[in-house]
Amino acid sequence: VGGNGKGTQSSFNLESTNTGGGKAIFAYPDALTKTEPDGTTAIDWVTPLTTVDIDVLFFDAMVQYIEANYCVDTKHIFATGISAGGIFTNFIGCYRGNVVRGIAPVASQPPWNTPNKGNKCNGEVGAMVIHGTNDPYSDYVAHGLATRDFWIAQSHCQAATAGTDAGPPSTTD
Repeated sequence: VGGNGKGTQSSFNLESTNTGGGKAIFAYPDALTKTEPDGTTAIDWVTPLTTVDIDVLFFDAMVQYIEANYCVDTKHIFATGISAGGIFTNFIGCYRGNVVRGIAPVASQPPWNTPNKGNKCNGEVGAMVIHGTNDPYSDYVAHGLATRDFWIAQSHCQAATAGTDAGPPSTTD
């Protein structure tokens, strides 16, 4: 909420020389301005709170544009975001699990039932959930572990294979 693609690009630093061997394509979209329940306006994703799928449709158009204009391995499309962007990342993993291979939501919440959707996810998607135990905005148990548990169930995994330990990421194809 309130961030933008340029700020995300700067803070995530995904485009280091070690990422994708220089062969990865990165897109950093901006969310729309919307009216919050208290009447204020904020830059935020709209879809999770409405029956209008404008953000998901934007995601579809963005992927379609990138695929039409660049050489893309469509089996290696990933999404990440933090806070509201992490929540939207979870929605993309759910509603476009047939498009993305994996997601990495940070400080997020699991997709919740929305008008006319009811958490009907498409496909199974790999998920790396990142959530701090001291996050003052998004509770670790209510949101972090709930997000992990949502993806364990969605991907038909065993809870024993999901970790909660901090450590360096592993690399798999």
